[in-house]
Amino acid sequence: MICRSIVLSAGLFLAGSGSVQAKTLSLPIGEWGEVSSHGHDCRPPFLKIEEHRVIKRLGGGEGRCPIKKIRRQGKTLMVDVKCEYDKSIPEDYLMEGDDDDNSFSLVVKSQSKILFNNTPYEICASVKGVGK
Repeated sequence: MICRSIVLSAGLFLAGSGSVQAKTLSLPIGEWGEVSSHGHDCRPPFLKIEEHRVIKRLGGGEGRCPIKKIRRQGKTLMVDVKCEYDKSIPEDYLMEGDDDDNSFSLVVKSQSKILFNNTPYEICASVKGVGK
């Protein structure tokens, strides 16, 4: 009986310590402007990251992308989404956009800089604040 309770409590301890070590992945929340040779473009910010979705602004409309899954590959976060785009967005913008609308990569460089699909972005001054 004592042996059985020791085995059970050891199993519970290992399960509990394993769940404490598991860290929930999240994205840096805020509005992000693309950085190009012309500077930092925040009018309007191309990218808005919320707790459970990503909003991409393009061609006078928006693509709203609920986050399905986030997984880590080294320093890169691979994010699976399902985007729905406004009907007002011209087809040209959608064809020139991402190769895969259902996933993207994100690398956090600092509190104010990220790489979104290998394109540099900086947090827009109007909404400073980076998520977890």
